[in-house]
Amino acid sequence: MSSSRLYSPSGDPISGSHGSSQKMRNELEAVEDAIATLEKHYIRCRFADLNNGAQSQYVIAPLAGTITNVSVVNDAANGGGAATAITLEIGGVAVTMPALTIASAEVLGTVQTPVVPTADNTVAAFGAIEVLTDGAGTGAMPGEVIIEITLEAES
Repeated sequence: MSSSRLYSPSGDPISGSHGSSQKMRNELEAVEDAIATLEKHYIRCRFADLNNGAQSQYVIAPLAGTITNVSVVNDAANGGGAATAITLEIGGVAVTMPALTIASAEVLGTVQTPVVPTADNTVAAFGAIEVLTDGAGTGAMPGEVIIEITLEAES
């Protein structure tokens, strides 16, 4: 006769004789934390040069959800002059979010403070997200935009 066992993230078997109820609560909280991690998906959008004039690239959201965080990192210093702005669109509609910019004369490897979109940030499964740069800075500046999507809860 076989019996199935439930195991905690630490590999310990969970059973009625597992020990204290506090330890059981701690193990279940660890499982909940692991599940919460699975509710987010991250998409990377790489630009060979964020300063090569106004341009855009498309990425695909593999699952339906809400864009909950956007950040950018530059792989080279942004030359003097103007800041480089990053925006997003879904279906031709701008995602409402605070300004996401790489300041002029920003040093390489700077991760910009992530911004949290506030509206028009819901994407369908296999929906396209357009990532745009105004290319206003000077000098070649490769970089990467990271988009966090919080998945829709299944009903």
